Amino acid sequence: MKYLLLALVVVLMFGCYSTPEALMLSKPLKVEQERLQEYWIQKNERFSFKTPSNISPSTIKPGEVTIEYLIDSNGNIFDAKIVESSPPGLWDKTALKALKNLEYEPAKSNNTRTPVYIKTIFNFG
Repeated sequence: MKYLLLALVVVLMFGCYSTPEALMLSKPLKVEQERLQEYWIQKNERFSFKTPSNISPSTIKPGEVTIEYLIDSNGNIFDAKIVESSPPGLWDKTALKALKNLEYEPAKSNNTRTPVYIKTIFNFG
């Protein structure tokens, strides 16, 4: 009986933990950065985040990372992938961390909350 109760608790704990899924009210469109504001508006124009403290400012090399991702019908970000980075790999983790700080709300013209795939370039250094 004790083991049955323990098993039930474990199942309930893991059953409540689930990975969020993208809400798609329609088929996602691929849009260029210039047209993103027709569909989704970034809530926070500026944001900050911490980089690892073991990086000395004198050793930081400038870089650029292009990430493609999905903005779902709720304005949440999914399916982020690095498309290009220079220098390769140097800023990838930082760019993905920065992406987590972006929040979107639908533009007034996007009353159907159309999901979109977008590429964003993050510049560092």
